[in-house]
Amino acid sequence: MGKLKEDFQDLFHFVITGNLALAQLQLKEYTDVNFKNSSNSTLLITTCRSEANEKDIHSFVEFLLKKGTYIMKKNSSGRTTVDYCEQTNCYKLRCYFVKL
Repeated sequence: MGKLKEDFQDLFHFVITGNLALAQLQLKEYTDVNFKNSSNSTLLITTCRSEANEKDIHSFVEFLLKKGTYIMKKNSSGRTTVDYCEQTNCYKLRCYFVKL
């Protein structure tokens, strides 16, 4: 179990620091992408807080959606992906989620 937990920590680190290509490569092995980290954040929420550029974020979000990620999951603060899109000025992405 320790290795799996370590992999998840690495994965969330890749996403938040903007290394989305590496995160996507690691995620190809997983059928379920709806796990949460210690802050109760999903990969989708973490992606919207990522340091990557908006184009890369949008591409990674589409990848997560194809893998079945849940859009309206809340983190420990009660915030959703849409909330973080507003906070980080990812307005195009926010509009994308609202249309879904």
